[in-house]
Amino acid sequence: MNFKITILPSAKRDLKKLKQHGLEIAQTIRQVLSENPYPHDDRVKPIRGFPYPLYELKVANYRVVYTIEINEVTVYLVIHRRDLERGLRTRLR
Repeated sequence: MNFKITILPSAKRDLKKLKQHGLEIAQTIRQVLSENPYPHDDRVKPIRGFPYPLYELKVANYRVVYTIEINEVTVYLVIHRRDLERGLRTRLR
């Protein structure tokens, strides 16, 4: 089953800031999330503490934060792992 991937404008800005890493992360988003966005290996895990289900995809030192709705994956945030908690608090609450 292939999932449609929607990258929000804020996540697109995050990817543009990363330049070369942004291209690699965008390719990984397409490969991993279009096939199986649900937790299936050590790169994908759920994020707890939100009123709606959020997931985290690990790509090198960066994290991709997204939700899953029926056949669509929505990417909200692409951020360095050290800034993840602050980004979740400020940009998704």
